[in-house]
Amino acid sequence: MRIGVVSDTHGVLGADVVEALRGCELIVHAGDVGSAAVLAGLEAIAPLRVIRGNHEPEELAYLPRSLEFEAAGLRFYVLHGFISMPRERARSMFGNFFRRLAERKIDVLIFGHTHIPYNRREEGMLLFNPGFAGASAEHRELGIITVENGSTAAVHVPLGQLGEERNT
Repeated sequence: MRIGVVSDTHGVLGADVVEALRGCELIVHAGDVGSAAVLAGLEAIAPLRVIRGNHEPEELAYLPRSLEFEAAGLRFYVLHGFISMPRERARSMFGNFFRRLAERKIDVLIFGHTHIPYNRREEGMLLFNPGFAGASAEHRELGIITVENGSTAAVHVPLGQLGEERNT
């Protein structure tokens, strides 16, 4: 299964994002969507799982703050604001959070907010931030997680300049 992962679109769905997500069987948006039109554009590509970020318009206030779901036999947990940091520091600051995820047998934790791509395994769990997919950053990226036979492989996909963009 090919899962597209985006975050922090901030109301802009670029043609390069749409093209990079073609062929995905599921798309996960980790918050700061920015507009209902972005959701509609993503839903036209594949089924969508989405959460609310910290900069959403009133029209998206109905979105959940976090989401847990199963896909391709794995358990996913999605939230917007999670801090990527070295394991020792993360364990001391977020130890209870990690324990709760382990108890729920979460395989993949997807987060956004920092605009910084992150792809690391911690004690069997994939921690993944796709980076920033909006229009106002020099480095724009999204992620693709491939699940095959219960194993995950995650990569970041650099996005080009938004010469041909679809503002929504």
